[in-house]
Amino acid sequence: GTFAKYVVEAAGVGDILGVDLLQRGAVYIELALSVLEPRPDDIISLTGGLGPAYATFFSPDIKKRLRPAQGSALDGALMLARRMD
Repeated sequence: GTFAKYVVEAAGVGDILGVDLLQRGAVYIELALSVLEPRPDDIISLTGGLGPAYATFFSPDIKKRLRPAQGSALDGALMLARRMD
């Protein structure tokens, strides 16, 4: 986490190692999403400071699902809890 800012900055100017790290991270995130077996119309919101940096490297399928978060992580947890009730 300490060096993430520098990796993002390096990738932003085309540094091959910075780009490679963000590409690998995006692949890892997509793999994790695939385990969840999302429906084709499910929306994906990236949270945290690195979300926008990874967004550039996602596949077209994931990119078209990206939307800004409409609340905090706590808001999302409460919404899911209400749905389970």
